[in-house]
Amino acid sequence: MEKRNVTIHRDGLENVLMAGKEYIKSHRRPVAIIVLAVLVLTGAGVAGFVYYDKTSSEDLRRYEAIISEYQNQKPELKTDAAEVAVVKMTNLVKSSRFGYVHRHGKYILAGLLFETKKFEEAKKMYLEYADDTDSAFTPLALFQAGICAESLNQFDKANEIYKQIEKKYKDSVYADRILYDLGRMAQKKGDGALAKDCFSRLLSQYPNSPFTVQAKARLFMNGMTK
Repeated sequence: MEKRNVTIHRDGLENVLMAGKEYIKSHRRPVAIIVLAVLVLTGAGVAGFVYYDKTSSEDLRRYEAIISEYQNQKPELKTDAAEVAVVKMTNLVKSSRFGYVHRHGKYILAGLLFETKKFEEAKKMYLEYADDTDSAFTPLALFQAGICAESLNQFDKANEIYKQIEKKYKDSVYADRILYDLGRMAQKKGDGALAKDCFSRLLSQYPNSPFTVQAKARLFMNGMTK
């Protein structure tokens, strides 16, 4: 009987799979090590995500409890409640490592300090938040830091902060407020010409701004209001 050679034709995918199978057979130990390493790394990644989610959720729960306890206090107890909230929030911010509380805790704490009229501490916290974070709250934190400086009669510092805001956010939605605050600070420093320039630009560039009424009043009183 005539012998015949049978040739099996495989497509590209089959060839790759067969080559892989042969490689695994001849390299069992290194392949097993690689598979084990992948499993370990995958497990570590899942464990890390679970830890992150659990920790950040717990921090958020504690934050909500602190704010809720403070907000639900009777008006006559608000001052004492704010003091307690400041202590609790300070400890929470220090212990947080990631998540919403870690990112925005200093802003929240600064707000509580501001409400308790601890303007120096509030200013420091607002500025730290602005240095550490680039978010929608960052310019608001700088505005609040400026207000804290004014409340402490630190007018040069307040002016410095407002100029910092102007440099970074002059083309933002806060442009009208920036001009208004710079005009106010110019009046406080007795620079009537600069105050007039700021208020005039505010009125011409942002006629629908909520600060136009105050700007018009200050322009009228320019040279007398400080």
